[in-house]
Amino acid sequence: MTKQKYDWSQFTQRVAVAAPVDKVFNMWTDPELLRNWFVADARMELKKGGDYEWTWLGGSKEKGKILGSRKPNKLAFTFAKSKCEVIVKKDKRGSLVILKQYDIPTSDDEKVNIHLNCSCGWTFYLTNLKTFMEFGIDLRETDMDLITEGAVLY
Repeated sequence: MTKQKYDWSQFTQRVAVAAPVDKVFNMWTDPELLRNWFVADARMELKKGGDYEWTWLGGSKEKGKILGSRKPNKLAFTFAKSKCEVIVKKDKRGSLVILKQYDIPTSDDEKVNIHLNCSCGWTFYLTNLKTFMEFGIDLRETDMDLITEGAVLY
């Protein structure tokens, strides 16, 4: 059997959400809705080249650019020295969210600090999107005594 080389420059994650495509897409594009499951504060110019700034509960910030947005199902943005694309498709369960992070730098440090950390983070936040939309439960830690300064919480 041939050993396949792992591609550290990208990863794709998926989650099914029992909600209509437009409602799931709005959770990604409306700053008020983003605060329900993803970040503590959000500012977005939802147009190609527009700026965004997200602040997590622990105070970490991410600033970037919107690479494109097409209602009702596609959003692309820069993220952590790379790019992300979110596609929401109609699915038998309601919606399927497909998140691809790509153009990830592949130095040894970036394999850990971007690829592995972001992959773990997106796993949590996609799960949190699902639990929030389906059950109204936000899994993020809100006890500031448990939050490490600068931490992205998942």
